[in-house]
Amino acid sequence: MQDQNFLITVDFIENGNKLNEFSQGLINLEQDIKDLENTIESQDKNNIFVRKLMQEHDKKADIYNQEIEIYKRLKYERYKETIAMIEKLERLTESDLQAMKAPTDLYNKLLDVLKENVNLLKPKLKDRIRYKFM
Repeated sequence: MQDQNFLITVDFIENGNKLNEFSQGLINLEQDIKDLENTIESQDKNNIFVRKLMQEHDKKADIYNQEIEIYKRLKYERYKETIAMIEKLERLTESDLQAMKAPTDLYNKLLDVLKENVNLLKPKLKDRIRYKFM
């Protein structure tokens, strides 16, 4: 197996980076929506400019709700990837680590970090069931 030479694959790291970028985009979109809400609240609702802002708000809110669902799905996929990575690492023996020239303390630290992350990524039971059958 080619990726056995590495403790963590490039794809695993890139997928984590993509999830982080996506979540940052959600945070930015959420802030845009809040800014629009604050602007709209302080204005006369009959003003045509305010009505256009309200339409823009509604569009962004719809996009945000759709992206939240995508984010949940990506997070679930990352959860599954992390579990698979933990299982792969736990199968490694001391001789495997020596062959890869991987320090045991680094290996243990990596495994601990992945286990912490999998707990943070773990979706609610209803979401895990839903995504499993999609």
